[in-house]
Amino acid sequence: MKHVIVSTPIEWLEGTFVDDCTRELYHKFEYSLKFELEKAGLVMYVPTQIFVNNGVTVCKFADGDVVTSKPREGEPFDPEVGVAMCIVKKLFRGRGRWLSYLRDKVKYQERKVKK
Repeated sequence: MKHVIVSTPIEWLEGTFVDDCTRELYHKFEYSLKFELEKAGLVMYVPTQIFVNNGVTVCKFADGDVVTSKPREGEPFDPEVGVAMCIVKKLFRGRGRWLSYLRDKVKYQERKVKK
């Protein structure tokens, strides 16, 4: 199983040219992002651990919830979409509620053709 922990900062590669200014900017951005998420009350929707195994994405959250996502038949596997769907499932407490929300909120506009 491929295991990715998203709560640890990026490790800087040895021997690469990265100046102190770049590192400082990264850490300021990381701190700012955490602060904004806490201020908005969204920290609980950020996965603390992400697992990818055989086309299934599993996200663990700080409150102990575990949410899984896998592509539908015929769809290609994309870990980014898998993580996004896990967050949406956590936020809406399920895919069905998310689809219901989409049906209610998305308005399709007919394209007018000029003659």
